[in-house]
Amino acid sequence: MRSKKIRLSSALAVCFLLGIAPGAYAQAKSADNAKPAAAGSVQNLRRVDFGVQGSTCASCLGRVRKRMKKVPGVINSAVLIKKPFGACALYDGSKVKVDKILKAALEGEKVKVKITDVNDRAITKMPFILVPDINQLDEK
Repeated sequence: MRSKKIRLSSALAVCFLLGIAPGAYAQAKSADNAKPAAAGSVQNLRRVDFGVQGSTCASCLGRVRKRMKKVPGVINSAVLIKKPFGACALYDGSKVKVDKILKAALEGEKVKVKITDVNDRAITKMPFILVPDINQLDEK
């Protein structure tokens, strides 16, 4: 009986560390059964990638990601926490403009952060994994 309690508490600890709610499996299963998004919404799907200079810690870049994700119309956001530091966001072009996302990314930052190499483009489908597309050949 004791080993079952240890396994259960270990499983809950792993879920906590990974940020997974214990009931997430049931929610994910019900989300799989949900209807796909309307075809018209894919036409407005856009992606913006940009470099971030002046912010080198994961905590600062994490705040940039959270601020972008709070903007209405942003579907997902991600940051690159290794050189060259960067960020990207998927958003609905009919609901929000790229300038608002970039402004939100820097809003309230205490260190001087500069956005470089902004690349905004339309995309046809949702990427499976969102990774900022920053040209790593330019970094020295």
